[in-house]
This record gives sequence, structure tokens and C-alpha cells, in this order.
Amino acid sequence: YILADILLARKVHLIVVFDNIDDLVEKEPEEVNSLIYGFQRFSEGKNDNEPNLFSQILVARDLEFIVELDRSVFRKIITDVIPFEPYTAEQTFQLVNTFVKKKVKRKIAEETIWFIALIARGNMQLALELIKKANHLAGIKHSLTITPEHIRAVNKKLTDFHITKQMLEEYPIGYKLMLLTIARRFKSASRAFLNFLDLPSLYISICEEYNQMKNAKYFSDILNDLEKIAIISLHNVERDIFLTLSDIPANQLALYLEKNLKQKRRDKPYFL
Repeated sequence: YILADILLARKVHLIVVFDNIDDLVEKEPEEVNSLIYGFQRFSEGKNDNEPNLFSQILVARDLEFIVELDRSVFRKIITDVIPFEPYTAEQTFQLVNTFVKKKVKRKIAEETIWFIALIARGNMQLALELIKKANHLAGIKHSLTITPEHIRAVNKKLTDFHITKQMLEEYPIGYKLMLLTIARRFKSASRAFLNFLDLPSLYISICEEYNQMKNAKYFSDILNDLEKIAIISLHNVERDIFLTLSDIPANQLALYLEKNLKQKRRDKPYFL
């Protein structure tokens, strides 16, 4: 209680902020319970005339962690919940852009920072992890610039959603041709976004390449289906529609699809 005596003598109040408390409780529940309980005891035993010595602020993405707290800890927490809305894409862009200017020496286009902001969806922890690990990956590859491909490669490891070979294997031929269209375009352009209007002619060309012109007329349906299953994302910007691919590097996706389609052609020459 030495700390409590110091606080009382100096007439100051201790406020402890537990950031990402939900992550801490998930990793070390016993330690967190013990720590919070220890701080809470600073206020025990004081009479009504003595000031409160201690307050705590628990910062979390949701309130699910509360059920993991010991009852002795939970019943002493004043549950005044202050909800904060997630950062908007514009706010995330500004924060990441500021971080890049201060901490990142490699070049990175504004478009790529916007790409990070859209992937993060208000989660600044994810946004900063993306930029830091992409910067590290760029260093490994001896690149002076952080590219969208670096972001996709890092995001593939961070996200819970993974595009697997088995998933791609099971997709209809039209889906594979559309994904190959998108992957080749991203690969050649090295961009974070594609204009929707660039795709129809490219898709028709690839359908023709693989003797699948019958799938060309389903362009819009296939593109919408791929967005519904979260392989791609479509974004409306003023009068234009832009497309993003965030969960797998375009180069990796193109290589696998070309190999898969080539194997199909070899096994069933009349399939394609």
C-alpha cells in the first residue's frame, strides 16, 4: 500500500488505462485478473471522507472479455460503457499517412495507403501492422517502394479469410477465368485498384484464349458472385467503380490459375 499512501499524501488520483484489454484477457486471463484486482484494492478500507485513489479505463473492441473476468473483479467495475465508432477510411488514411511520413523511409503511393485504409476498416492496429510488415517485406525483396503486392502478401497472413488452392480448384470455370483476368491486370499494372471498365474486354480476351466464349456473357453475374464470397471488393467513387483484391498476391493467384487451367486442358482437351 506504499503507492496508495503516496497518492493520498500528494492528493493525486491514479488512472490506469488497459488498452486492448480483450486481447490481454484472452492471452493471460489470470495475470490480468490479478493485476486489476491489485489496483482495485488501493481504494479498499478508506472512509467516506477520503478521496478515491484509483480509477481504471478498459479499452476493448467488444465487451465479450468481461465474462472472462473473475466475479470479484467484475463486480467492482463500474460499467459505464463509452462506445467509439470505428475510424472511417478517410481517418485511417490520414493516420497511416502521418505514420508513414514519420516512420517509413521507403516510398509508398497514396493509392497504396488508401488500399490499407480500406482493408483495415477502421482497425488501426491492423492498418499499422500492414504497413510495418509490408515495409519489412519490401526490405527483404530489396525494393525501394512498398507496393500493393507487398500489402496483399502481408494481409494474406494476417486475415482470417484465406483463398486456398482447394477453393480455387472447386470454383466454376467462369470464376477462374474472371479471377485470372483480375490477377493478370493487377500483376501488369502494379496498382491497388482497377477501374471496372478495364475488365470486360480483358475478360472476353481470356475467355477466347481458353476457348470459353460461352462464359463471356456472364461477366456481371460472375463479378457480383466473387464480391459476395469476398474474393474481391467493389467500391463506388463518384461515377466510377473500382475493384480491389486484398487477400492474395496477384502474381501468386495468376500463377496458380494458369497452372490449374493448363492441367485441365491437358487432362480433358475438350474441356477448354
